[in-house]
Amino acid sequence: MESPLVKANVHRLRWNRLLLAGFLVLAFPRAVRAGGPAPFMMMARVNGQLLEGRPLLWDARHMLLLGRDGALYEFPPDAA
Repeated sequence: MESPLVKANVHRLRWNRLLLAGFLVLAFPRAVRAGGPAPFMMMARVNGQLLEGRPLLWDARHMLLLGRDGALYEFPPDAA
């Protein structure tokens, strides 16, 4: 006959495996996508320089781009 301690350990082991499986199912797609550029990033060639970053503000005359290098770039959209 199994002792209550053995039953508790078996139950805890099953629960830990279930939690680990759930974590892997949720985390794996994010880990696969992490290899490529983030979906909100854009690339633009401005005056011969390739810029990659996140657009912060833009209108017909101005574009503010936060570069992947941390620099803030301002340029007219027509220049890209």
